[in-house]
Amino acid sequence: EVIWNYLPHIYKPYDPCLIFPSDSLGYSLEGLAASWKDHVNNGILLVVQTSNNEVFGAFFEQNLKEGDSSLGALQKLPVRAGTIIKVHHPTGANLQYVHLGQQFLLFGGSGEGCSLQIDRELRRGSSHRSETFGNDPLAASEDFRIELIECFVLQ
Repeated sequence: EVIWNYLPHIYKPYDPCLIFPSDSLGYSLEGLAASWKDHVNNGILLVVQTSNNEVFGAFFEQNLKEGDSSLGALQKLPVRAGTIIKVHHPTGANLQYVHLGQQFLLFGGSGEGCSLQIDRELRRGSSHRSETFGNDPLAASEDFRIELIECFVLQ
């Protein structure tokens, strides 16, 4: 709910539809990517909860397939939920917004590493300072265990 207030204005009239809850559909990057394949012209909100109950997410406007990189479709990334919300916009330092590979889903790059990296089992992640979004690490620990991933499409 809190994150919803920070989405691009164009998406605020749309309803979020949960298309991938990892706790019921499984922990697979392939399954996550398959969940958004039919939502070509919709915004996609990815929400991550760590085993320490930290919550953050990413928003992008492009339906990604394996090997795809988005060159500017990302609007806001990443968002840390809780008592303080911080939205990181692209800084213009590079074009490393989001990339879907066979082993990882990556957001941001350069600097100390990716803003957010999620492994193919959707169980481990990492977050570093990134030049792409000018963010600090999203979790208390740079490497973390993922408890839950939810993917919403805005339609």
